[in-house]
Amino acid sequence: MGSARATSPIRSRLLYLILIMASVAFAVAGISIWLLYGTAFEEERARLAEAAQSQARLIEAVARFDAKYSRTDHPEGPAAATLGQIADAHEQYRGFGDTGEFTLAERRGDRIVFLLRHRHFDLDKPKPVPWRGEVAEPMRRALRGLSGTVVGPDYRGVTVLAAHEPVAVLNLGIVAKIDLAEIRAPFIRAAAISAAGGVLVFLLGALLFRQAMVPLLERERVEAELRQSEERFRTLFQNAPEALALLDPETERLVDANDNALALFGWPHEELLRRPFANLHPGHQPDGRESLVAAKERIDEALAGGAPVFEWTHINAEGVTVPCEIRLTRMELAGRQLICGSVLDISQRKAAELALRIRDQAMASSINGLAISDMNLTMVYVNDSFLRLWGYDDRREVVGKQGTMFGPDDETVLTIAREIEAQGSWIGEVPAKRRDGSLFEALLSASVIRNELGQPTHILGSFIDVSESKAAERALRESEQRFRDFAESSSDWFWESDADGRFTFVSSAIQAAVGVAAEWYIGKTTSEIVEKYYDSSDWRPYFEAFEARRPYRDMMLRRTGDDGGKQWVLGV
Repeated sequence: MGSARATSPIRSRLLYLILIMASVAFAVAGISIWLLYGTAFEEERARLAEAAQSQARLIEAVARFDAKYSRTDHPEGPAAATLGQIADAHEQYRGFGDTGEFTLAERRGDRIVFLLRHRHFDLDKPKPVPWRGEVAEPMRRALRGLSGTVVGPDYRGVTVLAAHEPVAVLNLGIVAKIDLAEIRAPFIRAAAISAAGGVLVFLLGALLFRQAMVPLLERERVEAELRQSEERFRTLFQNAPEALALLDPETERLVDANDNALALFGWPHEELLRRPFANLHPGHQPDGRESLVAAKERIDEALAGGAPVFEWTHINAEGVTVPCEIRLTRMELAGRQLICGSVLDISQRKAAELALRIRDQAMASSINGLAISDMNLTMVYVNDSFLRLWGYDDRREVVGKQGTMFGPDDETVLTIAREIEAQGSWIGEVPAKRRDGSLFEALLSASVIRNELGQPTHILGSFIDVSESKAAERALRESEQRFRDFAESSSDWFWESDADGRFTFVSSAIQAAVGVAAEWYIGKTTSEIVEKYYDSSDWRPYFEAFEARRPYRDMMLRRTGDDGGKQWVLGV
């Protein structure tokens, strides 16, 4: 009895201790499970958010690429091409876990329309849901332009943990989600097993989990995140619109290059990686610097955390130099520190810059006065010839001023400008006013400059001072008129012929002398006239002199009129 009584308190204490330890064990187990659930929940939230954001950015990158390079590849345009690629990739992807999936949708009026096949519901033709309904809350937030995570009903009305992200380029929304029940399920099972297994097993399991499983799971999580990060990098690296190459600064060799880089250098992938980095550029750059020295400075700058951007000349597989613009950044991949180079072929830009310099030099050195104004006649450019023509010393006196100041009055200039704009091009003589107020006549050749949409933006005008030539023309006309007045008032007759020997002018006095009107002679050659009326033995020597353009005097010709009468004609 004594022994029994003695052991009873011990048993009670042991039982009490066991109960306490069990309670502690269950409490610790429950707290551990709750903490693990909370950690797993947050990790799942972060994973979903990262997945939604990375997929949204990747879709936007593909959309920008298609908008730039695939405008004609798809009959419905680049946006449809992008959605087609996304749908094709989605067909090959079955989701994650038992319930995890991505959904992509757009808002059409008062409905949310899903663009990808669902995994659980409306498998082939996803049905739209009302915009103001109680389901699809994550997608509704994404289409409102919100980025984040939420616990709420999906398109089925099932409570899910979801990350929502807008796809700005295509005005879409993307959601990465998993059923909340799937997240909770393993922890509910763990709690049941712990309760059934007892305190010792639970403590042992908790100890083992703490000592072995947590580091293992953490390592797996880190490795999985690293793999995902590398896969995302690989996707972006290969699909980048520019040429990308990875350089190992220790070995000074390329370790990877995307397809655009292969096309730029012209080498197959393996051959490019085998070639020494020094063989990819000439010995010296256009500025005279040694390529290896300049390259090392840029690489050291990137290794120090900088992001140098500079122009560089490469050599492709055909030995042709290719001017490029390069951006270097430091990055770590698979435990190695590498240099990522973004290489942009600027051959066309260089050619355009050269053509622009040539054009500018040609315009600047033109003997014609050149001027460009906007459509409001505000001057934006003049060359030196224009300044000299109008008497100005500095472009600053002209650029930014109104074109009306270079004409005799505003209305004249505005009328001509309206004609140029209406016709698109115009040539004519215009009055002009110099800086000192003096007027002169200019020959203007003008045309309208249009933008890529065909809209008029500027007017280009080329001016030549024709004052002297106009004065010479007027003097010539006055001289010719005086000659004709003199010829018409004389009893003798006068004539002129062109280079072909055809008469262009005969004074009217010839009709009184020979009885033939002056108009009869116009357009006829000397041969046609003399053969009809004159004796060939008389005019032949003078005709030969005339044909040879030699002077002659005292020409005496016998003429037979239409009535048979004879005349003597004296020419001097």
